[in-house]
Parts: sequence; structure tokens; C-alpha cells
Amino acid sequence: MTLVLMLLLTLAAPPEPSPKPSPRPEAKPLPDAKPAAAEHRAVNVRLEIKITERRAESSPVTKVVSMTVADRRNGMIRASNGTQPSGEAFKPAALNVDATPMIDSEGRVGITLGIEYNVNDQSPDAKGLPLRAIREQFFVIAESGKPLLVSDSADPVGDRRIQIEVTATVLR
Repeated sequence: MTLVLMLLLTLAAPPEPSPKPSPRPEAKPLPDAKPAAAEHRAVNVRLEIKITERRAESSPVTKVVSMTVADRRNGMIRASNGTQPSGEAFKPAALNVDATPMIDSEGRVGITLGIEYNVNDQSPDAKGLPLRAIREQFFVIAESGKPLLVSDSADPVGDRRIQIEVTATVLR
């Protein structure tokens, strides 16, 4: 009977409180984080995107696209042809660029860059496939005012190579 009484008293005792979870640590800003919005000064970035098309037997062809975009804002350029000579199927050529620059605390520029470059290629290398297209997307870190080669890609059919270089200049 004493054993039964002790067992009942043990079961009737209040349970021990569960341990409290430790508080979450406060989030600390990253070293490259921008200052608070009240302290942030609006700054523009001039982006120059140079696309160079090379073939073994001919001179390089260069296209340059430039835009000025506010820090952490989007810029977009769309260029395309809308017509072909009569009797030909519609084969659009296009040069489209999307960019978002982000200046860090050290003055470097992070760039999210998307490029679509379609060319109507009538050379013998085209081998019956005249529409040539590249689509590329990058996130790169550039020093202000210094060119950075971000891509050097080969054509899947011929000897054509496409290089993309970007120069981001912080305008103060």
C-alpha cells in the first residue's frame, strides 16, 4: 500500500517546466549592405554593353548598347527588325538587354545582366539555319569604369564567336 501511495503522489506532482527556447539572435547587416534608406543617396550607373561577333575570315562586328540606370533599379533596351524583304519568311533579328546595377559599400557594381542577340545569318556557315540566337544571363561584380569580359561563346554550327563585355561606371 505504501508503494501504491508513493506512485500516486509521484503521478500527481506538477510537471517540471519545459525549458524556454533561446531568443533568436538579431540580424546583422551584411558587410556590403547599403545604408538605411534615409541615409542612401540616389546614384546613377552608366552601363555600356559591347557585343563583338567574330568569324575566322572576316573583320569583327561590334554592337554597343548603353544605358544609364539608377542604383538598384532596372533598365531595359529592345531593338528588333519588323520586316523582311517580300517573299521571305519573317525571321526577326533582335538585340535585347536587361540590366540592374547594385553599388556596394566599396563602390563596386554588382550587375544582373540578361542579353538576347538574334542575327539573321546569310553566310555559307549558316547551313540553311539563318536565324542565330544567343540568350545569356549573368550576375557579375565589376570595378567602376573598368571593362569586364563576361562571356565568350561559340556558335553551335559555324566558326562564329560572340564576346560580351560590360563596363559599369558609377556617376556621382
